[in-house]
Amino acid sequence: MLFSKYLENRQNFILKKYLNFSSNLRKNGIYNSPYLYPCTWYDNFSKSFLKYFYLKKNFRNLVYLYIKEIILIFSILNYKIYFPKNLKKNYNNFYVTWIKNHDLINGKLKNDRYLFTRSHSKTSLYLCINLDKNFDYQKTKNIIVFSKISMFRSNTLINIYYLVSFIFSILFSKKIIYSLNVYSFFAYILNIKINKKIKYISFKKVLMSYEGQPFQNLLIRNIKRKDKKIKTIGIIKSFQPFPIHLYKNNDAPDKIYFSDNKIKKHMIKKLLWKENDFEKKINYRLNNLKGKIVLPFSISNYDKIYEIISELYKKKKIKNFETLETQIHPNTAEMNEQLILKKKLKKLFKNKNKKNKEKLLLAIGSTSVILENLLLGNKVIQIYEDEIAECCSKSFWPGIKITKLINNVVSYSLQ
Repeated sequence: MLFSKYLENRQNFILKKYLNFSSNLRKNGIYNSPYLYPCTWYDNFSKSFLKYFYLKKNFRNLVYLYIKEIILIFSILNYKIYFPKNLKKNYNNFYVTWIKNHDLINGKLKNDRYLFTRSHSKTSLYLCINLDKNFDYQKTKNIIVFSKISMFRSNTLINIYYLVSFIFSILFSKKIIYSLNVYSFFAYILNIKINKKIKYISFKKVLMSYEGQPFQNLLIRNIKRKDKKIKTIGIIKSFQPFPIHLYKNNDAPDKIYFSDNKIKKHMIKKLLWKENDFEKKINYRLNNLKGKIVLPFSISNYDKIYEIISELYKKKKIKNFETLETQIHPNTAEMNEQLILKKKLKKLFKNKNKKNKEKLLLAIGSTSVILENLLLGNKVIQIYEDEIAECCSKSFWPGIKITKLINNVVSYSLQ
């Protein structure tokens, strides 16, 4: 069987099986759980469970990550929420997004790379989850910030109380197996803290860059409890190869803003959405990354990736390979590992800096830049660790042609 056909069949089989599994969990009252978040781009418990779900292998790694993410619950104890002093009682829009420290300047949101908005509008309220540590507090008028701080402050004691409350809420039920996890506790504590304020505030719309994360679904769930008339909108602009995480569920947004008709089509055909769920097509500038080796958010085995690149280079499988420049993922939690890999590749290519003449992108792992650069007319080669979770197939992207070059390496083109 051709690799492309095998990949298509496996993704279809896994999707059907997973949707049935997630539906049964929700019927049993489980809604805040990493089991309901089939992540394909981050080396965490959710991805490991999805892999075990279809391979029935690596049970030891699954148990390891399960225990690790229970321990990581304690890392949430140093989160604090910062509210503006004088919040209004009425807003039109409530935006939920992520930031880094440098995105806030003089109390204003200057750069929102997820929603492409700015906080100048007085009729909008923002909830910003800070990806950096040690947030430097700034006075804001309409921005709520949820961020890590130094440990062992008074806020930590309050969070310990919430942790005890969270554990008791799931302790004597089957939920403990599915919800005792860092993602579930993060969703729980964020929603507890934000609900204390927003229950007194009215707004017409909630907008977020939707990924199906537990905290997003729980936030939508609580907002609908507050007022069913509030319209929730998920903004989807990325082209993930196997976007199983975007399946529609009871706590998904009411409407979708989307960047490309290809995304809309597979969400309707594969992920349980309906035509009238899609309200607006948005402008989104594709990332032209020709001449780059693009590292993803997370990599399981950096040594293996280096070995594959080294083999491709030494066997001259790719023309002008040595001119490619390595680009680190801007939000990775594995910055040190990616910097080391970048340094090793620079040494491998002998520091050559010739301008790349090829419209070529070498993508590592699960990343949306594969489809984006194919649409821009660039040649795309991908190195993958897990073909089911990380590769593009005709099942979701009908116009794509995939060719296997060597083990763990494929090339793509658009038909």
